[in-house]
Amino acid sequence: MTIRLLCLFFASALVGTNLYAQENCSKDVLSAIEKYLTTKKHLGVGNVVSTACKPWPHDNSTILSATAFQASPENEVLLSIAMLDRRSNSVIAENTRTVSQDAAVHFGEGSLKLDTAPYHLAKGVTAFGVRFTSDAPGPSCADGAWSEELNLYVRQGTGLRFVLQGLAMERQQALEGCFGPAASKLIFERASLSLSISKTSTNGLADLVVTAKISEDGDLIPGTSKSSVEHYTLRFDGHEYREPRPSPWWLTIFRP
Repeated sequence: MTIRLLCLFFASALVGTNLYAQENCSKDVLSAIEKYLTTKKHLGVGNVVSTACKPWPHDNSTILSATAFQASPENEVLLSIAMLDRRSNSVIAENTRTVSQDAAVHFGEGSLKLDTAPYHLAKGVTAFGVRFTSDAPGPSCADGAWSEELNLYVRQGTGLRFVLQGLAMERQQALEGCFGPAASKLIFERASLSLSISKTSTNGLADLVVTAKISEDGDLIPGTSKSSVEHYTLRFDGHEYREPRPSPWWLTIFRP
């Protein structure tokens, strides 16, 4: 989720759906996560910056959580993704790392969403998603924009590991002008992405088909907007899903 793209897009709210319906984590859950992080020697856990919790629909005894804690120094957050036992609120699997914040990456209330679409990647392997949207102000005039970074995790024992890191589900590129308060005119392409599970697989996990619905927007002459649909396949390389090379402009995967 560490991003070095000099662009930003002010994300619109997700359409209400059970896939994204969730709430802030309870005090008991947050306390359990903080205690767990302390035992793992993650020192300097500060206030909660962003949090989301949701029952795991594929196992009703499990709660999923995504929480960003203020870390030290101030330009960093400690990002904890966890599975917890629903009865005891104890952590049963987790992935915790430090994320640096900058002009394009900043965690705020509502930055984290849990995605529990049925990502059945293999027999006995179901991933869940964490979506990140930055609330950073961004540059005054950028030639591109993104929002909704999707990260997919699978459980391995007491750990959670990435199989997909930072796929931007909304991408824009300026055709004329730029994004930001300094722009006087803007014509751009917008690509809204969705994922589907292919019947084919690579290195043990199902291929992911990315569908991009592309349209033109901005200061256009009425009736001149164009639209199209494009598809690309992401294949598992044994460690994670990677974009093909060369990639279309709308297929951007951010990695630390």
